Amino acid sequence: MFEDVKVPTRLKLSALWAALMFCYVYGDYFGLYQPGKLQSMLQGDGPLGPTSQGTLVALSILMAIPSLMVFLPIMLPARSTAGPIWCSHCSMPALLD
Repeated sequence: MFEDVKVPTRLKLSALWAALMFCYVYGDYFGLYQPGKLQSMLQGDGPLGPTSQGTLVALSILMAIPSLMVFLPIMLPARSTAGPIWCSHCSMPALLD
């Protein structure tokens, strides 16, 4: 009656990146409950130091990478997504450290 359906690898990769994005949201949301966190953000203190245009651009790029990786494995040919996937897998832990 129940059968395992073969899920395409592209869909698996996209789902894993979507799960990573949910972890970002989870961490950001509950991080605001730390005492003094919201007040320091309102004063201009960010995760990379004082808030500036440069840090905002850097954080925007950091958040755009996983967002694109949800979309790219499904829409592009397999050979064209292999490089960006491996580069992002290798660089994300170092960027988040």
